[in-house]
Amino acid sequence: MARIIHTLHGDIVCPAFGPDATRGVIKGLAPHDLKKLGGQFLLSNTYHLLSYPGNKFIKNMGGLHKFMQWEQPILTDSGGYQVFSLINNAKSLKGKVDEDGATFCHPYTGEKFKLTPEKAIKIQFDFSSDIMIVLDDCRHYQDQKNLLASVHRTIAWAGRCKKQFAIEAKKRGFKPLLFAVIQGGFDYELRKFCTEELLKIGFDGFGFGGWAVNSDQTLPYDLFSYVRSLVPDKYPLYAMGAGTPEQICELAKRGYDLFDCAIPSRNGRHGLCYTTVGNIKITNAQYKDDPSPLDPNLKSPASDYPKFFLHHLFKIKDPLAGNLLTMHNLRYFNHILENKS
Repeated sequence: MARIIHTLHGDIVCPAFGPDATRGVIKGLAPHDLKKLGGQFLLSNTYHLLSYPGNKFIKNMGGLHKFMQWEQPILTDSGGYQVFSLINNAKSLKGKVDEDGATFCHPYTGEKFKLTPEKAIKIQFDFSSDIMIVLDDCRHYQDQKNLLASVHRTIAWAGRCKKQFAIEAKKRGFKPLLFAVIQGGFDYELRKFCTEELLKIGFDGFGFGGWAVNSDQTLPYDLFSYVRSLVPDKYPLYAMGAGTPEQICELAKRGYDLFDCAIPSRNGRHGLCYTTVGNIKITNAQYKDDPSPLDPNLKSPASDYPKFFLHHLFKIKDPLAGNLLTMHNLRYFNHILENKS
């Protein structure tokens, strides 16, 4: 029986994929387009929306749903991944992490601002998010000392987020769902410790956090399964940032409920299409005079056109090209999970 996550803006039938509307939009797509493709929820990012146009502006516009003209659930990440990508993985940006939070330097303006656990929750309430993620200390390959410190910091920040969440829910008169993030890298014992401590604090769901790809760019499926075994089945589990269609299907089999990534939209804009008969790089010369439909088994806005026309759109660099393939890819990602529920 499929898990159903009840949110303030509707139900999510799991397993479900949420495309990354990082800055409040999926490039080239209007929200009403996504609805036609079977999308159940969107993901937006606290750090990027805080950078521009700002949480206060979005709040004044009526929250993220009205800002985006999207009536279904929205999951907002806390900015924890940016701790990894903009601080730990980009030392030139001169950001830093301490016990109080993360200090970022804007990659374009150089402006500094600090994101604390409390501020991350307040901002997500300004957005009126349906599923909020606690601020966590996301890490990748590193020595054991720093990995252990990041896990303890993640747990401490989660507790502070939970306290601020209770304050904001009472003050603002609505209560979204709050998910914690399980860190620990590739260390099974640290993953166990982090899970147990977060369960003691109490959350509505959990995410498998961290840059989980192995050095050979594969996912450690055994580790994902282990973490699922640690989290009681009553809680939904979110595979943060995963992944390719094959990875998503495998993780859904292993009990994961929510997925997000930029792959379908990013690859669509560059001419790579996922179909029921295999992947297609539509810019390849073999499709220049191919009259067959993009996907004979799956209905999408792009499947109405022959391959030669889609090839032509990319060759003349018409924006419609990326738009159509993005829509098809998103329809495909939703399709593979609809068949898993």
